[in-house]
Amino acid sequence: MEHARAFSRSLLRVMPGRVAFAVTLMLIAALAEAVGLLMLVPLLGLVGLDIGGGALGTVVAGVDAVLRHIGVPPSLGVVLTVYASTVVAGAALSRWASINASVVSHTYAAHLRAGVQRALAGASWIFHTRHRGSRLMQILTTEASRVVMATDAVLALVVRGATAVVYTLAALLIAPVVTVLVTTLGIAAAVVLRRWTRKVYRIGQDIVAANAAMYDAIGEDLGGLKLIKGHGMEARSVGAFDALTTRVATLYVASTRVQLGVSFAMRVTTVVALSLLVYVSVTWFGVSAAALLVLIYVFARLAPLAQGLQSTLQTFVANAPAHAEVMNLLDAARASSERVAGVDGSVDVRDGVAFEHVDFAYGPDRRILEGLSLRLDAGTTTAIVGPSGSGKSTFADLLIGLLSPDAGRIVIDGRELDPSWLQSWRHSIGYVPQDAFVFHASVRDNLRATNPDASDEEVWKALEDASARSFVERLPEGLDTVLGDRGVRISGGERQRIALARALLRAPALLVLDEATSNLDVDNERRVQQAVELLRGRLTIVMIAHRLTTVRSAHRILVLEAGRVVETGDWDSLIANRAGRFRAMCEEQGIVARTAAAGAQRQ
Repeated sequence: MEHARAFSRSLLRVMPGRVAFAVTLMLIAALAEAVGLLMLVPLLGLVGLDIGGGALGTVVAGVDAVLRHIGVPPSLGVVLTVYASTVVAGAALSRWASINASVVSHTYAAHLRAGVQRALAGASWIFHTRHRGSRLMQILTTEASRVVMATDAVLALVVRGATAVVYTLAALLIAPVVTVLVTTLGIAAAVVLRRWTRKVYRIGQDIVAANAAMYDAIGEDLGGLKLIKGHGMEARSVGAFDALTTRVATLYVASTRVQLGVSFAMRVTTVVALSLLVYVSVTWFGVSAAALLVLIYVFARLAPLAQGLQSTLQTFVANAPAHAEVMNLLDAARASSERVAGVDGSVDVRDGVAFEHVDFAYGPDRRILEGLSLRLDAGTTTAIVGPSGSGKSTFADLLIGLLSPDAGRIVIDGRELDPSWLQSWRHSIGYVPQDAFVFHASVRDNLRATNPDASDEEVWKALEDASARSFVERLPEGLDTVLGDRGVRISGGERQRIALARALLRAPALLVLDEATSNLDVDNERRVQQAVELLRGRLTIVMIAHRLTTVRSAHRILVLEAGRVVETGDWDSLIANRAGRFRAMCEEQGIVARTAAAGAQRQ
């Protein structure tokens, strides 16, 4: 009941008018069924059965009065026409109500999907680092689809419940004692079956967890497919995935088995109840033939309704955990919302960017930066280097506004970066990460992702500045060539240059290269490096690098270690300092030895 109430509140909050309209149609359809039922009573009298007095006599008198009031004397033809018309109208209303219920279900699920997607887009980067992408995909697809089933079930509970009430009231009018007896039996059966309902809910929770594990495996297998095939791990991968899919299938079958078991129990109960109805009505209470026929008709209609109510309840209970999962993710994403202002123009870097005593930690035991102070002068190329874990990538995330300092501040041209203009700052940055993401789209669309209004001339200029024009011109369809999923149709170096061109197309005030060449071979590294050197002096550039040969042309090199700047200078001064940290790092990468050997050869 708690989940039903939470679900209903959420549904009504999203679309109160549509839900009210759908429920109203359902109730009118139920009322039409009641009118059709009432028309059966005079019909029995007209074909010769003794109606007698009591409740049935009252119904016949009422129908007779209504028909005479509108000037239509009751006859077999009239009553049959009214009965048939009422049934047809009820069927039409029921169809209309079902269509509206489907609209409610799918619209609600679409609303939740859009809400989750919107919340995820607005959530902080910290939130995304703590959630697996495959898990988010599972909730947006599988669990959202199960929400449709839960919504259908809730609406079906309303209409079946209303119809059941109508038929129960009719039975109470005809034979109140018998009806109470049979209804009590049905309620007792429902109470006994409650434990099975709880079991279905627990299985529903297990299905959510099993789906999560399966989606995680899908994400890892597709993401690591090259590694899996390269190491001949296909059998292991397939075996593990088969176990997960078998687990999901087993749980769905278990849920179905329990639901069908409950349905079977309800069917047995209704058969017993109907038999008891006939026996008690005839032997104990001497109910007339006409009244018995109406009772049998009512309970024959009521029995499948009771079964349907129980089955629908099981469907809702089985899928309620999916709705809870979607809402939990939605609440968590909204709670971590950045709450930043919209884009209000672009931001130029005329003076420089400064980090002033910046601290940052991912948690109590994961302090990354501590008291970091540094300056990036406008129009210069600054390299950030350091060993793994020194805080280079965290620095980049802070610089582009994905993270916010725990202490200290980031200042651009003397103005502290804050939420009021964070989005404008992001729109003024060109960012090229280590693993350049390429969309399954054409070259043109990949570049225009950052600047939709760019002309083809501007696209070609960005490609030229990124040293990418020549290879794009050789592609089968030039700018219209679709690059495939994650850019599979081009090489890693070409993907990196496409990413650089995409960053340049937005005419950024700041270009950030975060380990942009660390995964490339020497030739592609050289091509990207040449492209960056051509931009030297034209842009404010930050190069974050592990491979030190790529930062030789930087105006200034900052060495990070344990979240602090431990050394700064240009290439020549740092390499000349034999006791310096930069010199030691170059020696570890063999750069000093190669430089000395090259110098000896020249001599």
